[in-house]
Amino acid sequence: MRNARKRGRNPAQAFPGAQKVHVPHPTLKPADRCPECQKGKVYPLQEPAFRVRIVGQAPVQATVYDLERMRCNLCQEVFTAPAPEGVGEKKYDESSASMVALLKYGNGVPFHRLEGLQENLGMPLPASTQWEMVAAVADEITPAHEELIRQAAQGEVLHNDDTSMKILAMRRAETEERTGVFTSGIVSTAEGYKIALFFTGGQHAGENLADVLQRRAAELPPPIQMRNARGTRVPRTVSDALSRNTPKLPEPLQTLLANCLTHGRRKFVEVTPSFPQECRFAERTQPCAGDVGRGLRQRSGGARAGNAASQAVGVSSDAERPTDGGTAAVVPRAAR
Repeated sequence: MRNARKRGRNPAQAFPGAQKVHVPHPTLKPADRCPECQKGKVYPLQEPAFRVRIVGQAPVQATVYDLERMRCNLCQEVFTAPAPEGVGEKKYDESSASMVALLKYGNGVPFHRLEGLQENLGMPLPASTQWEMVAAVADEITPAHEELIRQAAQGEVLHNDDTSMKILAMRRAETEERTGVFTSGIVSTAEGYKIALFFTGGQHAGENLADVLQRRAAELPPPIQMRNARGTRVPRTVSDALSRNTPKLPEPLQTLLANCLTHGRRKFVEVTPSFPQECRFAERTQPCAGDVGRGLRQRSGGARAGNAASQAVGVSSDAERPTDGGTAAVVPRAAR
């Protein structure tokens, strides 16, 4: 039986953004006599034959218009041909700034890397120019940005974390209580969508998450906050459990806090040489909790958190504990 997984081949219907070109038959039209049997008449089929042609090009394209100029040999007046309709006077079209922003902030392509690619393809676009293009249109898309924050606040599961970021314009005085600058990433997921938000400034991830959750609709149940181990409002939030990733929320706003198992496992690995018996037990038990998580992702609604807690307790309490005589096999309740 052939493997049903995709092999990298996509049908024509998988290219909704492609340019569509209709190609009529060069010699036949509806109701013409069939050239094969000379008796019947041809008619158009509902579905045409498709041919996909993929070409390579620079991410940001440029077109040079040579506008012809004429000069009078007597008065020296110069007459320049008008540019084609729709060209305008601006050098950079709005779509070019959008493409640069998508590559940088949506796909992680640094300005300097795009600069090198454009240069190699004969369409130079310096990194400094890219920044100016993006900065010029940033204010115009602020309403869309605000709406994304509002929609992210309604998510069912929220992931957050931050990392240090050096930005000269945001340098803070050494006398301040907090001198660092951080970029926080918040990913909000719900049925049918996933929204990624990034905030750069003096606030930690938990503080930025608290600001986002202030826009959550009051009638919604608490979200789940998944965190890595730093850091509760009641959406589900996932982070690494550092305290700075935990939002400090007023009483009405709470989250169900879920810490990242991967970050927790790293600590067991680090101390395994000193506590081999206990750490091996923890490492062998963890996949059971992972199975619980995978099962929970298939469910929805308020029962998920309760099921998570009860099943996690079952894994912990029913597993055979290591004894002084050696490490026992871990047998979760579900496997008995």
